[in-house]
Amino acid sequence: MRSEDGRKYNRAARFDTAEPLFYDADERPTVGPLGVPELIFLFILALLIFGPKKLPELGRTLGKALTEFRRASNELRNVVEDEVREFERQTAEAKRETEESLAAASADLNAVAAGSIGGGETEDQSPWAGRRSTDQAAATAGPEKPAPTDA
Repeated sequence: MRSEDGRKYNRAARFDTAEPLFYDADERPTVGPLGVPELIFLFILALLIFGPKKLPELGRTLGKALTEFRRASNELRNVVEDEVREFERQTAEAKRETEESLAAASADLNAVAAGSIGGGETEDQSPWAGRRSTDQAAATAGPEKPAPTDA
């Protein structure tokens, strides 16, 4: 079958497959945005401009530049990956320390709660024992009386 613009298409083609819906036999192979004829034209133009003696030297220089660029980009990628790995390690370590601190605090809180509910702590063992006795003594003593004078 043919579409409205005259292209052949497969009626059984489905939209959820990677298979193209339309097939065009007139398409030429391309390398990126440039086709084979364009690449041939560029090669001939470079040969005319630079000459047969200079072209291999330019190719070597271009190859060295591309190699250096790849090396620099790989080095940059490795540095970024190392920094990300270090950050993830620090984050995991901080998370582990936080969880350990939280577990210890929870255990302490549970121990205190079990002691106060169960009545296992006496007034003398309480951290507030000294304060309670001082406050209670001040409340029961009443106002201070002035000291007698010898006159």
